[in-house]
Amino acid sequence: MLNYHLRRKFLEKVIANLKMN
Repeated sequence: MLNYHLRRKFLEKVIANLKMN
């Protein structure tokens, strides 16, 4: 379960970066 949360946090950060560019 922890892995899922970490991956989700990472994906959210990546998506945020994509939206910024």
